[in-house]
Amino acid sequence: MPEFDFNEGYARLAAAMTTGSDDIPFIAQMHEFSMKSKGVPGRAFYTDPETFVRGILETTRDFGFDTPSLIWDAYNIEAEALGANLVLFDDMAPAIDNVEPIIQSESDLARLPSPDPYGAGRMPFVMEVLRLVQELTGQPPGPCYCAPFTLAVQCMTFERLILAIKDDPAYVHKVLTFLTDEVLAPYLNALVREFPEATVLDGSDATASLPFITQDMLEEFSLQYIQRLQGLCDRPVICDNWWGDSFSDNREAFWETKLLATPDYFKIQDPDLFKVGAQPAVDFALAKDLPIVMGADNNVLQRGPAEDIWQRIHEYMEIGGQSRKLVIYLCSLSAQTPVEHVRSAIAAVKAYRTGERPHEGLRLSGADDAPVTMAQPGDFRARISTGGSREETEQLLDDIYNGVLDFADEDVAALVRRGLDDELGTLAGVVHSRNASDEPEGLVSLSLSHLSPVDPLLEVDADSRKPALDGLGVHVEELHLDALHSENLSDPVSHGAGAEDGCSLDVVRVHRSRITERGLKSRG
Repeated sequence: MPEFDFNEGYARLAAAMTTGSDDIPFIAQMHEFSMKSKGVPGRAFYTDPETFVRGILETTRDFGFDTPSLIWDAYNIEAEALGANLVLFDDMAPAIDNVEPIIQSESDLARLPSPDPYGAGRMPFVMEVLRLVQELTGQPPGPCYCAPFTLAVQCMTFERLILAIKDDPAYVHKVLTFLTDEVLAPYLNALVREFPEATVLDGSDATASLPFITQDMLEEFSLQYIQRLQGLCDRPVICDNWWGDSFSDNREAFWETKLLATPDYFKIQDPDLFKVGAQPAVDFALAKDLPIVMGADNNVLQRGPAEDIWQRIHEYMEIGGQSRKLVIYLCSLSAQTPVEHVRSAIAAVKAYRTGERPHEGLRLSGADDAPVTMAQPGDFRARISTGGSREETEQLLDDIYNGVLDFADEDVAALVRRGLDDELGTLAGVVHSRNASDEPEGLVSLSLSHLSPVDPLLEVDADSRKPALDGLGVHVEELHLDALHSENLSDPVSHGAGAEDGCSLDVVRVHRSRITERGLKSRG
């Protein structure tokens, strides 16, 4: 018998993801929360495999989670193996320092070798983590990876990648082909060789979400390479953490696109889920006869109070339970998530299972369903305005992107107005509310724990300046920072391009719910 027995939780999860069950399981992204709760410095937690695995398994057992989420800082592994500088912290997950990106030109790309899966960076750390998971739980390990588009962001920076998409898309395709064929496929196939019990390869790709790029960009530069990877790997390849559902003006088309990357279940999480409403999401899953993973807001989990946590979870369990193929996902439990709120969330799930339902009939989600108007499909490259110099455009993209990820709403509003005045292409359609980060410039944390989706908050006068904001595909109708509502905000913090959450869905040939919650935080 394994040292850690979570067989009951895995059985509950497998039933919900296959035949259906009234006994609703829950999963959680929890690696950074485990680090904090065990009192282990991040620089040890994310470099010592046994500390990492035992820390998460003990946290799962001690708090009463159904199953462990054994996802590491997956956005960093491949970039670090390629030579990017990894910065370790004591109080959070690691981050890539890309002040000097490793890919700045075609000559840089030509010099990069294909990393050795058995020796480069912390790829050996991943191998040992998977071995320990199998040894200590008796369950098949779940390999995960950073998807090609977000890996390109890690290697180039977001603003350079977006400008390259406009100026030289052929070069971007060369970068993505290299990352897919020479980095990810060999690495993932090596993991499969070492762990043939693995059933699925689970990717994270938060920076390919609609607030940052358009759907046509997503399809050409993200989905295409996930599908390419599917043809190169020895196990099913999925990616379930694109978000921005509430930004789409053709929601069902976006949901159909999501299923091309993850065909075995439908996943949607807050704040998008709360904004569009739980019922439309469940109706879509029912029409497809698919399991649904519904993510409860990390912001609610972090801020509380307990009553709000119970309300949110019980509403999703009641509506999602119509399908009998429901998994509740506790988004991005981080080092900042209070212990008492985690216990409240777990208690809420377990109380609902036993029939304690004080919020029965409550319907709060979907009350403010007003999607942001996105730029229409077409030649998105032609819509990236460059009224200023390339250097000015790049800096403004960088500043707005970092401001969005740091939830520095006042700073972003000022930058957006400047972009409007200068007619520069900008990432201006979304902002979040949080104090600006004081981290060193250039660090992009991909700690998968807090990739927090951003809300549409910008309101500008309806005048001729608005088209300047179509730059990255976001057509902004209003710049109104007072539109922030806590129920629509996911926790900010560190993540890097998408959070990964390890949900363990791969136990039934479906991926675990990874960062769906974006803690995508650029420290700059």
